[in-house]
Amino acid sequence: MNVAVKRLPLQRFLYGSRSEQDELAYRNHYLANDVRQIKSVSYGSMGFMIALTLQDLPNLGENPDLMTGVVLRILLTLAGLVILWSMRPDQSHHSVDLKVIIFSCLTAAVLVSVHFMPSITPVRMVGVATLFIMAVHIGYPCYSATLLPAITIVIGGEMMILFDNDRPQLADSRILIPTIIVFAEYMAVIGSAYYYRTRYQAYKAIAEVETLSGMLPICASCKKVRDDQGYYQQIENYISARSTVEFTHSICPKCIEDLYPEMDIPADELIGSE
Repeated sequence: MNVAVKRLPLQRFLYGSRSEQDELAYRNHYLANDVRQIKSVSYGSMGFMIALTLQDLPNLGENPDLMTGVVLRILLTLAGLVILWSMRPDQSHHSVDLKVIIFSCLTAAVLVSVHFMPSITPVRMVGVATLFIMAVHIGYPCYSATLLPAITIVIGGEMMILFDNDRPQLADSRILIPTIIVFAEYMAVIGSAYYYRTRYQAYKAIAEVETLSGMLPICASCKKVRDDQGYYQQIENYISARSTVEFTHSICPKCIEDLYPEMDIPADELIGSE
């Protein structure tokens, strides 16, 4: 089992590629932890936005354009609090993903809107955009494909700003900044995919341990066991496929007497043989 999970293509963990039943069980297994993680990352992100706002406040007199960014970040923080307060561990993972998408897209829109201000420096642009990409992909427990709308807003908006003819101060960064942002996106997506593949492998291992520790339907006659799909198979095959146990075959003294009464062979010569 473990080998089969490891060999799953990495790109299959950029979205929910498993069967609906398996995907539902997998996501529900981690749902309560995912909600806690989403809230922690979101509160941290809002704290970062508040820190940026406090940094801009002393400069409002010299640069009134900063007021737009301050207002937008305050509104985003209030919207984020409403979304997080409505998020509960007992709701479906689809609902949780939807709220993450909404908050991520709002954050992306605010980020791009602030960067349209003439006073924003290239260093601040690339720094905030890179932090956003890493935070949503690594911080939020959602597939990369789920977060694609927010990432598209950020990358598309940053490219529009960079190639705006009214921003000549960004001309020297039109190659460097896109390179850094695209590289950050690539690394974040790869890291997210590896994380989900490892987590799915852990989930499958736990699920199979729970399966072996529960009730095992077994035929009263042939002793074959029934798997989750309703098929009967040899008990050795069933257990070997779900654990590291390997079976060898021998014959007990009672069966030797019943099956081979004519053979005068000591039982201890057969016990343990394959």
